[in-house]
Amino acid sequence: MEEQTGSCCSVVATLVLLGIFLGSCIILFIVFFFSRSLLESSWHDRATAGLDRSTICALPTFAYRRATCQGFGAGAKQGTSAECAVCISVVEDGEEVRLLPNCKHVFHVQCIDMWLYSHSTCPLCRTAVEPKKMAKKVVAGEVDLAATAV
Repeated sequence: MEEQTGSCCSVVATLVLLGIFLGSCIILFIVFFFSRSLLESSWHDRATAGLDRSTICALPTFAYRRATCQGFGAGAKQGTSAECAVCISVVEDGEEVRLLPNCKHVFHVQCIDMWLYSHSTCPLCRTAVEPKKMAKKVVAGEVDLAATAV
């Protein structure tokens, strides 16, 4: 009769340990899932929050001109064309492009404007598009235009 009591206790102990293990796994999964979703949502909100029209229009535009050559002498290479990563086509001479100030990438105006209405980062390098706020420093008696990032 002692043998039956011993086997019964070991089964109960095994079930208790198994329950503790499974409960711990469930708790860890829930913590991992919610912490990961919180991190992703905050990154996703920043990356997909578009810029307003006035900010987009303030970004510089110009007519694209391809460099005629790169380098000097016998090693000079013919200049290369830029490619718009939004529409994946070559930017031709004379087409209007927009320059992103923080990363210096250029795109067709229509392409990048459409992108920036729903995103606030460069489509190539994910750098924030909106220029950093600059503060002007004034030195006594003269104007020092050295800007410092705020």
